[in-house]
Amino acid sequence: MAGSTTSRPSISFAPPELKRFLGRRLVELGGIALAAVFLAAILAVATHDPADPSWNRAATGEISNLLGAPGAIFADLMLQLMGPIVLIVLAVPFCHAVRLVLHRPAAELKWRGAVTVFAACGGAMGLGALALWLDAAPAHFGGVLGASPLNARVVPLPPAVWLFVFALASLP
Repeated sequence: MAGSTTSRPSISFAPPELKRFLGRRLVELGGIALAAVFLAAILAVATHDPADPSWNRAATGEISNLLGAPGAIFADLMLQLMGPIVLIVLAVPFCHAVRLVLHRPAAELKWRGAVTVFAACGGAMGLGALALWLDAAPAHFGGVLGASPLNARVVPLPPAVWLFVFALASLP
């Protein structure tokens, strides 16, 4: 019968308590995996050495990044893109992963994610503007994002404003 809409009852051999238990362990396992990935990314960026080989630097010798060549390449790419503000950008999802392990997931993740991205871009631009006052190269402070508004002659908000927006994103 092609038009039949009868459904078969679901047969489950596992009691509901076991399903809840396994579901909680699966959430914990996912949180641990996410935390490990973001912790590795934070370690790669934190142990960045400009002398390490990467996509735009050919170098010989020992790699000093804790995660080896992949860590050196990742750290160089992230620091060139956003500057040191990338550590905060990586710390936010790490904290959310830890909250998953503790069974305290954050509410309104879409809003927090959007604010984090917005604040990170603005923070990188603010650090790039700070380079003007210190006579430094903008790419060292804000990465490509920090240098882009300076090339367009746009004056971004000061870094303190973006740190305030980060604080808003981390409210419980």
